[in-house]
Amino acid sequence: MGTLLWALTLPGEKGKEYRHSLGMGKPFGMGAIKIEPKLYESKRDERYRKLFDGDSWHEAVHKVPEKSKKELIQTFEKYILDQIGEEESQLNKVDRIKMLLQMMEWNGPNTDLTRYLQINPINEYKERPVLPDPFNISPP
Repeated sequence: MGTLLWALTLPGEKGKEYRHSLGMGKPFGMGAIKIEPKLYESKRDERYRKLFDGDSWHEAVHKVPEKSKKELIQTFEKYILDQIGEEESQLNKVDRIKMLLQMMEWNGPNTDLTRYLQINPINEYKERPVLPDPFNISPP
């Protein structure tokens, strides 16, 4: 559980943003996503004791508190650090992981280049040319 949670949350340095890269647009800086996992615990014994709870199924699913998620991540980190013989207290201090996190840092695109055009206070669409209709396009 801690392995997946660590990989999804990417607990790196404070104040830095990290993104996973998905899809075939990675070389162009596309496909960068932030995953915000929510961890739920299923209590099966409780579920099956109260399976038919009125007109609905009793799920017995509870959201895991943030404190418990952090403890799971710390347990995973301690296990890995012990296995690889590192003296560090956190996994993100290990050189290999620091390199990985550096590659996954996200500064975001320039918002001036990626924002939508505005109509108010100035109509930025006004000076843009209108595309020609298909009848007025000559083949290359």
